[in-house]
Amino acid sequence: DGVFNHIRPEHPNDTVTFKLDDMVMKDLQLVKNEKLPITLTQANIDLLGKIVLEKELTSHTEAQFNPVLFTSQGNSTLGKMFAEAFTDINQFNINADIRSNFKKIDMDISSDIDNQIKQSIKRQWDAKVAAFQQKIKQRLDDEEQKIRNRIEGELAKLEQKKVELENKLKQTAR
Repeated sequence: DGVFNHIRPEHPNDTVTFKLDDMVMKDLQLVKNEKLPITLTQANIDLLGKIVLEKELTSHTEAQFNPVLFTSQGNSTLGKMFAEAFTDINQFNINADIRSNFKKIDMDISSDIDNQIKQSIKRQWDAKVAAFQQKIKQRLDDEEQKIRNRIEGELAKLEQKKVELENKLKQTAR
């Protein structure tokens, strides 16, 4: 949709709003790094925007990527965590604001993908910490059980010696 208002030619006010649904994006390599290649394999994109031309040009665009599929392979532990973080993401949003007086352009682009990556890495980290803690707890429990078994064995031997000594004492007392 659009409105081109030039009733007052010295103050034109042109507005265009747009909505584009289900645009498809495929195989966009986001990071070209051997240790952590990240590819946006496929995404459906819905765009909603508005462009206004008065004394300056302003534009606001919202893009929703849903569903998305990332592929990535990390070599290091950290690389694997990042790779898994991206593959956990199934949707994200990008907002773009542009303002220009035709001499200078200001752009502000934001997204929620960074928070999703951070949350995914935190979940992975917490899971690794919990697994490590469980492993340590199991080792400590195993060691404690070994020590208990040794002590119980020694106590049983001492109890046996006590019984033998008491029996000898009874025999000599007769």
